[in-house]
Order: sequence, then structure tokens, then C-alpha cells
Amino acid sequence: MGKVTAMTALGSISIFLLRDFIISIVFTHQFQPVKGLLTFQLVGDVLKMAGWPLRMALVIKLRSTWYMLVEIGVTIAQVGMTYFLLPRIGLEAATVAYALAWGATLIVLLYAFKGYWYGLHRKEI
Repeated sequence: MGKVTAMTALGSISIFLLRDFIISIVFTHQFQPVKGLLTFQLVGDVLKMAGWPLRMALVIKLRSTWYMLVEIGVTIAQVGMTYFLLPRIGLEAATVAYALAWGATLIVLLYAFKGYWYGLHRKEI
């Protein structure tokens, strides 16, 4: 989980720091308001990639019920939170919901593997 997350975090920080430059190259000046949406989008991307190895571990361990619940749950959570937040914060609701949904998904995945984490801790003692 560490290398993928670290690489994504590094890339996200780079994009965040260079966002004005990137937007000026990729889009016209009319798209400058997009930079306000990047923060939560990038946070969500890091959280999504942090959970990716755990999601694949569910597949490998043939824990298909957990995997389906996670994949369906993140979509429902994102749509539901966007719907709830849209009247309150506007367009940024989509990226905030994305980050919150993947953060919650990471927590669920860590819970799904709680026995594994506990076993690792016990072996080190």
C-alpha cells in the first residue's frame, strides 16, 4: 500500500503546486475556476490509490461479497453525498464527495482486514 500511495501523493502534490501552469497549458483562461476543484479531487485520488491494494487483496482472497459491497458502496456514497452537498457548497460538492467517499472506503477496507492487521502486530511481539 505504501509505494503506490506515496507515488500518487507525490504526483498529486506536484499537480497541486503546478495547477495554474497546467491549467493554462491544457485549458483556456475560461477554465481557471477549475483549479478550485483540484484540491479535493487530488485528495480523493490519493485515498483511492491507498485503498487499491486492499481492494485487489479482496479479489485475491476471494472475498467477493466485501469487494462488491465496497465497489457499489463507494459509488452510492459519492452520488448520495454529492446530492446532499450540492445545494450547500455548489459544484465543489462533486469533488468533496469523491474525497469523502474514498476516505470512508479506505476505513471500511481497513476494517475488512482488521484480523490481518492484528495478526501482523501479534507476530512482531
